[in-house]
Amino acid sequence: MQEESPELKKLTEKARGRQQFTYEGQVVYEWEQNLDETHIYIKPPPGVTKQHLDIKLEARHVRVGIKGNPPFLNEDTFGLVDLSESFWMIEDGELHLQLQKAHKGEAWGSALKGHGQLDLFSEREVNKKLMLERFQEEHPGFDFSGATFSGEAPSARSFMGDQELNLWIVVPKGGGECNEFELAVAPDETGGSVKKKLENICGIPADDLELFAKNPGADSSQQWLDVSETLRSQDVRDGCVVTVGVHGLRDEAPAETAEEEGTAETDAVHTSMRRRGDTSYYHAHRQSREPLLEEHRIVSGGAPCKLESPSDAIAKAADNEDTGKPARPISSYAWGDEPDFVKLYISAEQEEEAVAAASKEGSVEVAWRPRSLKLRVLGDKYDFVLDLERLYYEIDPEKCKCRVSAGKRL
Repeated sequence: MQEESPELKKLTEKARGRQQFTYEGQVVYEWEQNLDETHIYIKPPPGVTKQHLDIKLEARHVRVGIKGNPPFLNEDTFGLVDLSESFWMIEDGELHLQLQKAHKGEAWGSALKGHGQLDLFSEREVNKKLMLERFQEEHPGFDFSGATFSGEAPSARSFMGDQELNLWIVVPKGGGECNEFELAVAPDETGGSVKKKLENICGIPADDLELFAKNPGADSSQQWLDVSETLRSQDVRDGCVVTVGVHGLRDEAPAETAEEEGTAETDAVHTSMRRRGDTSYYHAHRQSREPLLEEHRIVSGGAPCKLESPSDAIAKAADNEDTGKPARPISSYAWGDEPDFVKLYISAEQEEEAVAAASKEGSVEVAWRPRSLKLRVLGDKYDFVLDLERLYYEIDPEKCKCRVSAGKRL
């Protein structure tokens, strides 16, 4: 085997080590990467300590600056970041940002978007470095420190691709809009593990998420992902689209009253809605508490109208509240936004009694209206009711359906 020349060895070490991003001849920061992380190193001004710094790490963005001043860096990251294992610190006179890659083994072309791109030689050398790190991790009894490739190395992320699934994640962010991104996972991870990763990336509590997977192909149908089962056992395939439903939480006390009385919910969802109001990430899941005007409740006069469709009769039955039993509100549900449908899901984990009652034949009634819906589940002692008085957009009542998976969800 031909030994590398000293010049080539020096170039290889440089390509695999720290890279510099410069502006007008000045080094702004240095950065490097390995199989799991990307590291950014910044030389702060003299006298600056961690108390002076204003730093925010996000799943796709980094902001670094000194408090009271415009940010020094305010850019998107090259790849997706797992916030649960990311942090910053000052060591040896440098500000060190450690960004955990959400996609293990992904080769970043730069630390931050728009800040240059690795040249072809450096890109290939980084890929070789990551591939050797992967070999070392998977075969700890061997030493790959002196190993070389006789050609171009395969991607450390996609090599032995049966060990990784690339999912396309769709997360609602309110206002009819969604965040979309790719997420790499192992086939033997559970649905619960994926939810935890999404919590770390999106900042939404895992308990407030429901996942619905649709494999590639026109014949595939959407399925609910079980938190205790592996993706492999649920036949989740590479390229699967996972729609994330976020539980809607209703009937909160007014923020000021709740906080004064000490009854305010302290979870991230309620806290965000209390503090940020309409700008909250979760605002789309807050149900209006505005009372319906009396003139909109009762309409009198006019000639009798013929029922136009069976759906009207079903709606009338569901609207009838005189069942002789007290009603209990269904306060927790998940929803997913798709091109042709919006789906609501009520799971046994959050509404056990309602889902159990719905398993009995003929116990579910739904009143579909163009801008509202009312679900009533007839129980033995109680009726369970979900009343959405004001939908975000108009729906077609004739095409709406309600399905029950006995003991699991509606």
